[in-house]
Amino acid sequence: MTIQASIGTVSVPLFVGQVTGREAEVVSVFRLGDGDWNVVARVMDQSGRVTEAGLSEIGGSGAVTLPGSRRRHHSNGQPGSHPAGRAL
Repeated sequence: MTIQASIGTVSVPLFVGQVTGREAEVVSVFRLGDGDWNVVARVMDQSGRVTEAGLSEIGGSGAVTLPGSRRRHHSNGQPGSHPAGRAL
């Protein structure tokens, strides 16, 4: 699984690693520069199919952006300082 943040032409990997599906959560702590960052998770299943999903609000269907700052954001469904955080 890869979780990546992007703004304009800049992309930053936030998490890169193998996830088996047995994990209850995957945690990644990161800092983003100024601006509104798009966050996308890309996962591949055992048959090689790749799925991409953007960060969305809990219960929401539309993609959201993370405001860049010196705050901590978690990819485990815990919002940290961003109330719209959600597991991807």
